[in-house]
Amino acid sequence: MPLNRCDALILKTFPYRDADQITIFYSAETGQRRGLARGSRRHKSRMCGALQPLRIVQLVYFEKQSRDLVTIDTTAVLERFPRLEDSLDLLTRGMYLLELLLRGTVDSQPQPPMYRLVTKALRLLNEGQGNPDLIRIYVEYHLLRLNGVLVDPSVCEACGRSTGTDWSYFDPGLSRHVCRDCHRPRDPGLAICGANRQFIEALNRLPIANLPLLLLTAPAAREIGRFLGAQLERHFENASRVQHFSAEIDGTPG
Repeated sequence: MPLNRCDALILKTFPYRDADQITIFYSAETGQRRGLARGSRRHKSRMCGALQPLRIVQLVYFEKQSRDLVTIDTTAVLERFPRLEDSLDLLTRGMYLLELLLRGTVDSQPQPPMYRLVTKALRLLNEGQGNPDLIRIYVEYHLLRLNGVLVDPSVCEACGRSTGTDWSYFDPGLSRHVCRDCHRPRDPGLAICGANRQFIEALNRLPIANLPLLLLTAPAAREIGRFLGAQLERHFENASRVQHFSAEIDGTPG
């Protein structure tokens, strides 16, 4: 069995048998993988406490070509996010980012930009830099963009014209974005104003390190969050859980 080594973000863990656990991790080199850590739930195990969500660890594991589940041999914690662990609000936000990475990526298909995006976002949250709602929106936007399913907020998908500065509407059922002229009042749709659409477009050119310099009001964050959240729910498997996390953060019904 070939021996592999990588730095990985722990996304989720499940108990297995009496003392083992299955760990879902994500690395820039391998993408999302699942590993079996034998005996890791024993108090005397060297891996006890290391394989927890919101940890960046160095993993050494063995892999068989005929199996998707790798066998984790050793671990070393490289980075923790203690501020997230000490605050229920920040912990919920951090777990939401992990859930986005879990649901928005495919097993064994690495996306290094996605790994860098989420780890940098977690560091901003942990350091208290920037608006937490803006950090969440930034990750949601780029997750959709990197997966090629982001709706272009500047164009009406019905008539092809620019939406300009007027109101536009996103229909979650049809996953279609239309201008005010093409929107039929009897149809369901999430309204979004021109200023918030322009803000969304600006995220494509904005480095994540510059997020602490931006201001975003709570009403704008909610409107943009609903616009992006509807797209997440439409395109990603088990997105209802993602929506539950998002609603819990916003304080709105899920």
